[in-house]
Amino acid sequence: MCAAFVDGYIQGRVYIIASPAKTGTTSVGVALKELGAGSKIMRYNSALLARFKTEIDAVNTLAKTAKSVRQFEHAHMQEVREKLAGLTQECAVFDIFSDAPFGHAHIHPFVRSVLAPDARFIWINRTYADWQRSIERWQISHPETYPSHSRWKSHPKMQRKIMRERWKDHRKAFRRLARQRPQQCLELELENLRKYDELAAFCALPTINKPFPIVDPSTPSNMIFKSIRSAKNTLQNRTRA
Repeated sequence: MCAAFVDGYIQGRVYIIASPAKTGTTSVGVALKELGAGSKIMRYNSALLARFKTEIDAVNTLAKTAKSVRQFEHAHMQEVREKLAGLTQECAVFDIFSDAPFGHAHIHPFVRSVLAPDARFIWINRTYADWQRSIERWQISHPETYPSHSRWKSHPKMQRKIMRERWKDHRKAFRRLARQRPQQCLELELENLRKYDELAAFCALPTINKPFPIVDPSTPSNMIFKSIRSAKNTLQNRTRA
């Protein structure tokens, strides 16, 4: 069944990859389509994100202070749906979100749960040091998208601290939703993205026997595998020590 925009929310099953950029989100989006979990992937839409930035900031603030997702829904459902109706309507023609604004971590999971009640959320864990190096390269190479990119060179310690705190906040928000609605959430390890089995089980679909897609348009196709092998080697060395 395709998703649809109804009364301010997305009706139907959709999949939201909620971890930040450079964690394999594009790859998992493609994998979901390969499995048949969805049929239409929403890519990055900077204009839509910018158009609703004020409203997103406002509802994110409400979500961060909510005691629970249920309390947030009870107190703010109508307000959130009204504020973000235009954004939700444009997103409703898709059923897989692997990039901003509805994918990644720009919108709090509680907010997206209100806008897409039957959504399934996926977080991909990546070794923090690998992620930080990757996001630094990505932001520096895309100055038009990241106005603060210059801080990586002018104030590197400050920028690393900002990014670490942001990462922690986003992961904490996802895990709050996961604790309260575990059936709607899945955490994957980037280094284990070699088979479809775990993702297929989460989607209640049969697995498929084919290579897991590794998609990273910003780097050579084997770079992410090098990062995965590096993380595995580090873990093995620690185990032996």
